[in-house]
Amino acid sequence: MSGSLRATRVWLLALAGAIFPAGMAAGDSVLLTSGLRYEPATVLNAEDGMLSFRVVSGRTVVKSLAQVAVIQLAGDEKFNRAETLARAGKLAEAVAAYNAAARGVGVGWKKALIGYRLVKAAETGGKIADAVSGWLAMMDVAFRHPIRLIANALGIAPASMIARGKELGVPVAALVGAREHAIRQAEAGVDIIVAQGTEAGGHCGEVTTLVLIPEVVRALREAG
Repeated sequence: MSGSLRATRVWLLALAGAIFPAGMAAGDSVLLTSGLRYEPATVLNAEDGMLSFRVVSGRTVVKSLAQVAVIQLAGDEKFNRAETLARAGKLAEAVAAYNAAARGVGVGWKKALIGYRLVKAAETGGKIADAVSGWLAMMDVAFRHPIRLIANALGIAPASMIARGKELGVPVAALVGAREHAIRQAEAGVDIIVAQGTEAGGHCGEVTTLVLIPEVVRALREAG
């Protein structure tokens, strides 16, 4: 390889490194309802109706999911298909596709994201009963067993879960990653609040459990 070609190759590699920083997944994209598209982007989190993602510059952008028209996740064909169907107005098909995308996805931001988009498509298309029937069925299975506790990991614990728990004498726990989350869960009527810092997998940025626990305790005491 000649010196000029070698230099050109090094320059191109350096340029690629500048455009796609380490960790940047070129396949993710976020299209807002305003028409603004972020691509490539790396989706980082989805919680409490908010989506956070990193753009090419390395900056983290946070948007309400209500402002997001379409999300495409690298390598997730099932979710991407559901998003495409919802965007096209094929809401009944989108609900089924989101349910398919949710299967096999563990607890985390992707599960929360799929759940939010599923419910949104179901509400818009009048298919809310179809959207939540699977979840309610799984909860019924849990309550049919002699369980000693049931926990909600993402979002506010459903009213039906809290009601069934009180009816059967099963304490309902809720995982929280911020003082605001704890207050909302307490207002909803959960029995146990679990403060989960970043090292325990909590959705709380870089806040550790040792810092989070006193914040949650103080907030709950102040809220009464």
